[in-house]
Amino acid sequence: MSELRTSFRYVLHAHPELAHAEHATADQVVAFMQQFNSTEIATATAGAGVVGTFDSGVKALVRSRCELNALPIVETGVNYT
Repeated sequence: MSELRTSFRYVLHAHPELAHAEHATADQVVAFMQQFNSTEIATATAGAGVVGTFDSGVKALVRSRCELNALPIVETGVNYT
């Protein structure tokens, strides 16, 4: 599981997208979420956002929010591939 998350993070960092243009990033997030018993995935939420619902079998609700966009900066000395 840890290797899966690490490789996913490297993919996202290797292909940054600016705000309101994160469509390939959203596609990657959807593909990642489909691996974890997602009962519903909504895309194009507020532009390029993604919302996923997961059924853990427990009557608890966990919500998480993250930014998908990158900042327009040049990094040097960092290899995300």
